Amino acid sequence: MGRFLKAVFWCSALSTVIVGVFAGVGVVLTKSWADATECEPATKCQQQPFDSRLWKAYGTWTDPVRLKMIEDLSASYGLRGKPRSWIDEQLGTPENNNPFTVECEYVYWLGPSQALIATEFVYLCLDFEAETVVDAKLVTD
Repeated sequence: MGRFLKAVFWCSALSTVIVGVFAGVGVVLTKSWADATECEPATKCQQQPFDSRLWKAYGTWTDPVRLKMIEDLSASYGLRGKPRSWIDEQLGTPENNNPFTVECEYVYWLGPSQALIATEFVYLCLDFEAETVVDAKLVTD
């Protein structure tokens, strides 16, 4: 009977450790996902002034710098009416990643949507006529 109780004890202890490890990993992964998609710390989702150098440096999933700058870019500079040469100089030529069936001449990736679970991405879509921006809109995929 002694061996049986020892075996039960060790199985119970091992089960507790395994459950604890999985729970810990789950908490870490959940926290990492939440940090990447929520505004925590609050400064992560705050707007920041447009900076051409930072815009051209792109952004990442965890720091969507372009998404933070889009409000200032739109409010301070306005995009409609800007010549293509200004767009190329300030924003750079766009990446070749137009995921849309909608025709957009220039598409810039801004970052993941700010939803709790970011399953969509936000893009800046620009259309030109006679080398001038005639339409600028944010689109999601």
